[in-house]
Amino acid sequence: MDDNTTTPATARPSTAGTAPPDGGLPDYGQIERPPFDPPRVLVIRNVFDQAPIPPAIAKALTVDHGRVVIRPTPGATDPATLALDVLTALGKHPHAARTERAQPHALHYSAAWLIGARVSDLLVDRAHLLHPDRLGDLLRLAEQIGATLWLLCAREASHLADLQTSLPALTRRIVQTREVSYLSYSFEPADDSPPPDGRPANRASARPLAGRNITPTSRTPGWPELPSADFTTFLAACRRHLPGHAFTPVAAEFSAIAARADSWTLTHQSLAAVSDDVFTAHLAAWLRDHILGPADDAGHALIRLRAVQASLFLHGILLRWDPSTLGPQPAQKLPGTLTPAIAHRLATMCRTEFAAATALSLHLNHGPTYFETLRCADIDPEAATITTPDHIDDHDMLPTNPKHRRPWPVVRARFLADARRELSLGTTIHLPAAAGWLLAAHLAHRHLQGASADDPYFLHATQPHRSPAAALVQGIRRTCQSLQLPTPPWLHTGDCKFGADRGLIHRTQGWLTERCLTVHLLDPTNLPHVEHPSTYQGPEG
Repeated sequence: MDDNTTTPATARPSTAGTAPPDGGLPDYGQIERPPFDPPRVLVIRNVFDQAPIPPAIAKALTVDHGRVVIRPTPGATDPATLALDVLTALGKHPHAARTERAQPHALHYSAAWLIGARVSDLLVDRAHLLHPDRLGDLLRLAEQIGATLWLLCAREASHLADLQTSLPALTRRIVQTREVSYLSYSFEPADDSPPPDGRPANRASARPLAGRNITPTSRTPGWPELPSADFTTFLAACRRHLPGHAFTPVAAEFSAIAARADSWTLTHQSLAAVSDDVFTAHLAAWLRDHILGPADDAGHALIRLRAVQASLFLHGILLRWDPSTLGPQPAQKLPGTLTPAIAHRLATMCRTEFAAATALSLHLNHGPTYFETLRCADIDPEAATITTPDHIDDHDMLPTNPKHRRPWPVVRARFLADARRELSLGTTIHLPAAAGWLLAAHLAHRHLQGASADDPYFLHATQPHRSPAAALVQGIRRTCQSLQLPTPPWLHTGDCKFGADRGLIHRTQGWLTERCLTVHLLDPTNLPHVEHPSTYQGPEG
């Protein structure tokens, strides 16, 4: 078959002209479920102009499932409005492109977000109202992201014929025409159970879902109110104050985390001989990505912290926590700052660089000063991980504005020592899974700009020779203000005007600093021999 051919609808007989008596979809008889790999352009005839998306398949037409429904603005013929329609279909705020000054590049950002979400199907409602030039833009967008384009049309046969004639001239893909019931057989989940009469079912399994887990899932806190005892007496205090059914899961979690901490310490304790700062940075990364950061709630994080403290203490490492400066509920500050709900709110932004930089800054709890050292090859959006460089040299960084009196990295290097060590471990940063598609969208944005694997992941928007740190700081602040998130305290400039930071010129940055955690290496020979918490067997009968 030639690439520029239009195949007629042969799957079912046409019954156009007979309106359904009950106001529902017309009855077209039985058709076969379409194959998994449909043609790239499909014209869906909906001559009665009815609701083309029944409730039964509405749940399958979501970004989570890799499908986006675009509803063009009636009467609009300019490409900027079409780009805003695509962004709105992706869940962006209608005014996000204007407030972020991204209107000239709105269609470019739309393609980046579509690639980041792994969208496989673009459905255009009432496509017969589109201007031919805008239809060509959608065809090119579908080609760019490798998605199938579904055009739902609701006009008479003559108008559909004109559309079917013009489509092959706009695209080199095969164009096929189907009836509106084809949507149900394409997207409605099939019931593979045999019918009651014993006849074999004629519908195959539903098409696999290729999207990402974009919508956050709510968690129900299941941990009881815990005593505020130190790690030396925490488990005994829980046994004394909690009933048996509440104490059992607490003790099990305490024992499991203590065993994990013991295994991690035996593997990384040699780093303490290299440098105390290096060991502290590795410990902070482990707590951030695997222990305290993913905790369900404050109680869960407190149990994990006390278990890690008890395990580290037996190896001559004191992890001290000073909750006095964290407010009335200090355990609330222990879990990770980048929660799935915040990642979902960041996904409503238009500019991918600010969404990705804000997510990374919130996860690491320090500013974007050394973000330009990250390369596109370091990003793995599938696993939401970032491979950090094994060292950061100020002389290897992108030069800043020569008119500035003092280069940005040099002035604040001594104030960003902790942040620099955390970002130059040569290890992997694990972000929450909900933030993976934020990284993927910006990576697609850089690839669409022509970036290679060795090019910087973050780049200055107008002057690539400059460091993007200052622009990213301003973008992160504006992003937090736009999403009604508190401005991160590690981005306060000058004399801080907030709380305990008042009067401090530059704030010490780091994940441990934000939680008032400090690491002290002790002499293990002077420690008494006590039973390891991981050997706890539970309460006696």
